[in-house]
Amino acid sequence: MIRKETIAALRPDIPSIKRLESMTDIEKFQNDVIRPILKYQHDVIVGYAISKAVDRNSKFPNLIAIEKERYLDKVTLKDSKIKRELNGMVLGLMTVEEMNKYLAIESEYKRRINTMIRERIVSTF
Repeated sequence: MIRKETIAALRPDIPSIKRLESMTDIEKFQNDVIRPILKYQHDVIVGYAISKAVDRNSKFPNLIAIEKERYLDKVTLKDSKIKRELNGMVLGLMTVEEMNKYLAIESEYKRRINTMIRERIVSTF
């Protein structure tokens, strides 16, 4: 099996995704590529973010949920190194063709990926 087929086989189906004719190419890419990768990588992404939060604040496990949420926001959205690493967890599971589409409008896709990662991490608390 070639890499493209292997990667596609890893991605979970997300039945709740609506595919409409009126969707933009950006929305289609988000729904067909980014969301399945994020679902597949969910445990890794959340575990990594929590690990980084604990590394920076040993009291993190004892914080109440809202404080954890705020702290994770700070760690995952303001630390550029962590943002790059989380983004890399998504990019590494793209095909060459998908990567080329991503690179064509990288800033928009990065923004969407960061937003979705933040929502996934915060929703765990």
